Amino acid sequence: MKVARPFALLSALILATAPASAQNLVTNPGFDGDLSGWSTAAATFDGTLDDTGTAGSGSARHMFINAGPGSVTSLALSQCIPVTAGTDYTFGGKVFIASGQAVPVTGFVTVTFMSSIDCTLGGLDSAVLSTGLTDGWIPLSSGPVTASPGAIRAWITGQNAAGAAGTSAVNWDDFFLMEATGVPALPSAATTALLAALLAAAGWFALRRTTSGAA
Repeated sequence: MKVARPFALLSALILATAPASAQNLVTNPGFDGDLSGWSTAAATFDGTLDDTGTAGSGSARHMFINAGPGSVTSLALSQCIPVTAGTDYTFGGKVFIASGQAVPVTGFVTVTFMSSIDCTLGGLDSAVLSTGLTDGWIPLSSGPVTASPGAIRAWITGQNAAGAAGTSAVNWDDFFLMEATGVPALPSAATTALLAALLAAAGWFALRRTTSGAA
């Protein structure tokens, strides 16, 4: 037991300085078999296309017909999620745009902090991620964004922007919204000295055990 103690203490110190993994606040973020948990403006479940190719999963798909000559953005799906004002969050998702479409297409993942419980009113600050790249799942990820004062919900959306008249299609998968985890602080001088002592002790015990075994 004496031999193992330095290693146990060292492991405890390392674990104590490791950042905790944050929880994804999005319900059914990967569309596991359906679009449950989402409000769908015009999106449908696509069981043929999934970021990981997992059987039984799928993605959200939005087909949009732009009748006008200019660029038009259409809401595909959304989710209203409780948040805490003043807290930092990260958000994102994956976007798939097939090539060969009749019009230029951009896929968006957005988040808007809201002061209303159902995300219908009280829009505060927004953050937007987008891509127009085609033929592959494109991951979109934000840096920390701070929930505005008065925010009680975050409205996360997938949106499809057609650059001209015609039909466009965008798929989404693996949405996320989570509290931003901070970078662990550097250890104090006392902690650094203790780590050095433990490493030295661990090496001494290992050497003693090896020498005793050889004898």
